[in-house]
Amino acid sequence: MNLVQFSSPSSSSSSSAAPTLNTKMISVLEKLEATLQAKLQEHNTLTKEVSALEQQQKLDEEQREKALTLARAQRDQAQANLDKEKAKADMKPKVIHSFSPETYANPEKIRTIADNFFHGRGIEKNLKVAFHFYNTAAGKGSVEAMYAVGCMYINGQAPNKSYWNTFDGKKWLVKAADQGHAKSMLKISDLFWKAPINLLHILNIGIKIKAEYVPLYYLLEAVRLGLPEATERLTEKYNTLPPNELTNIGHRFHAGCDGIWIYEERPEIAFQFFQAAAKRGSPTGKVMQAFMYCNGIGTPRNETQAKILVEELHGKCIVDGSLKMSDDGKKIYSQYKSWTKQ
Repeated sequence: MNLVQFSSPSSSSSSSAAPTLNTKMISVLEKLEATLQAKLQEHNTLTKEVSALEQQQKLDEEQREKALTLARAQRDQAQANLDKEKAKADMKPKVIHSFSPETYANPEKIRTIADNFFHGRGIEKNLKVAFHFYNTAAGKGSVEAMYAVGCMYINGQAPNKSYWNTFDGKKWLVKAADQGHAKSMLKISDLFWKAPINLLHILNIGIKIKAEYVPLYYLLEAVRLGLPEATERLTEKYNTLPPNELTNIGHRFHAGCDGIWIYEERPEIAFQFFQAAAKRGSPTGKVMQAFMYCNGIGTPRNETQAKILVEELHGKCIVDGSLKMSDDGKKIYSQYKSWTKQ
């Protein structure tokens, strides 16, 4: 007997409802996941925007700080320029006040005006105007102005550039040196130390001395006037010139003449050169130094020092390395023998 089984209605409805429920749950989960992804993406976007805003704010602050720093610097510079202009304005009346008829009658006051324009003291620096006033003062007899004009010519600061500028400058320096200006003397010595002799003749220097010794003469005069730079320069010459040249120069200043060339007799200069040669080991320098000590020529008389020098030569008066005795040497030796008998 065949049995037919019938399923209950409840079991049938339960099995058909399960797929529907799963589908709904999956759909809900998918929607939730999509929503979560959207929220996450929105969060990332907002985070990036916040970061960008913070970075922009930081850059804006840096730029603002730089702008403030620049503005402060510009303000300080403007204030400094204003203070400088005020200072110039305060000084200008003093300079302008000196432009009076009485000033133009005084060469040193004119030179002061030139100094103001040359250095920009209380007035705008202007070499052209400075040269004009220096030249005016020099023409009126200011020795300092003569020196200034000479230096401006030589240094290329004169308004009119010319081949003759250097020559004109040297003439002004010589003119100042002939009036006892020590700095001009030193400048001439430096400029003419190796100059051609014919140039020295053209300058028409107002001393009776062989042209080639003019630079040396002026150097020694600057030393005599107490210029420290000249003393330093002379020491350099003493250390670089050969001893025989030192003694030759000494002989010329001691004798006061040399053939057709007339020298100014300057025994004190001669003594300096003999002394320098003696220190360098020159027998001639020692002989002549002893002779001048002995007779008080060009230096105070000092028999003791003279004896020491002669004894260093063992009583032999040597000229230029030979044993030939000069007239001065014979005098020294005879005096030396008379000293030893005392």
